[in-house]
Amino acid sequence: MALAMKISDALEMFLLHLDANGRSAHTRAQYARHVRMLIDALGDKKIDEIDHVAVARFLTSPAVREKRGGGPRKATSANGLRSSLRVFCGWCHAAGYARRNAAALVQRARCGPPPPRTISDDDQARLLAVLGQAKDSEGIRDHALFTLMARTGVRVGSAVALDVGDLDLGRGELHLG
Repeated sequence: MALAMKISDALEMFLLHLDANGRSAHTRAQYARHVRMLIDALGDKKIDEIDHVAVARFLTSPAVREKRGGGPRKATSANGLRSSLRVFCGWCHAAGYARRNAAALVQRARCGPPPPRTISDDDQARLLAVLGQAKDSEGIRDHALFTLMARTGVRVGSAVALDVGDLDLGRGELHLG
């Protein structure tokens, strides 16, 4: 067991392993960047000297929590770093360079739900054009609903819950419940 190996030497072996397994240059560069952040924060100590407390201190440091230009780093960016550390430390343990996986307790940060996806203006225009050709009452209703949602941003649930009494044609207002 090579427990005296420095983090930087383990990183070189890890990058060689990734290359041998066909990982892309982009992936290798991201792992290298993230592990070098750890080296900058902790120093290039022996890989076996890193424990879960050192990793936790690193993950709560300004180097991780803040962007280079200032301001908080997004949770998704921090998750990339967390994943890199989990994989690197797990590999060091599996390869026999460390007695333990120092990042075994690291979990992904909670991220808010992604913003709702919208359709492009061209797709929206095509959809409304097709619905506008409808001759039956359901097609006319669907065209009206989709036009309302597309032009106002009203959500589907609010749009389908509307009643005729919610519309004031004289004032040009629609009252959402």
